Amino acid sequence: MLDYCYIRVSGYHLKIAYSESGISKISIRSRHSSAPRQSKKVSQPQWFSKAIQLLKTYFSGRVADLSRIPVELDAYTPFQKKVFKACRNIPFGDTLTYAELASKVGNRNRARAVGNALNKNAVPVVIPCHRVVSHSGLGGFAYGAKIKKQLLENEGVRSL
Repeated sequence: MLDYCYIRVSGYHLKIAYSESGISKISIRSRHSSAPRQSKKVSQPQWFSKAIQLLKTYFSGRVADLSRIPVELDAYTPFQKKVFKACRNIPFGDTLTYAELASKVGNRNRARAVGNALNKNAVPVVIPCHRVVSHSGLGGFAYGAKIKKQLLENEGVRSL
């Protein structure tokens, strides 16, 4: 069973879906959207409060090891899981191109497949797909180029 939590962090509104085993979805709304609903009080998994603390640290512009946050990946294909695992290893403040990430998962010629896998990522920031960019610029992001650019700038990435 999934539970939901709504939090505001540095002007972003996050809706987090989670279960005992990990986070399964994070929805990001911009700083200018309406306030999130109040979270209902439910018992939360032991790891959850630390995950929220790490997310708040990250959104404040400080380095946070989000790879310690458990994520629920059962719904994904083996290839998508491989891409997500490699993506989680991209350090705060760094970027890779889709082709570079494709090389890390075994085939530089699969850049488009990597992009398609990242497009299915329901746990942005924790699986930092915003750190994967096009060879010619920013590239795509499910929540739009503006939020992708803000997330990268929050990590100190300036030249894209």
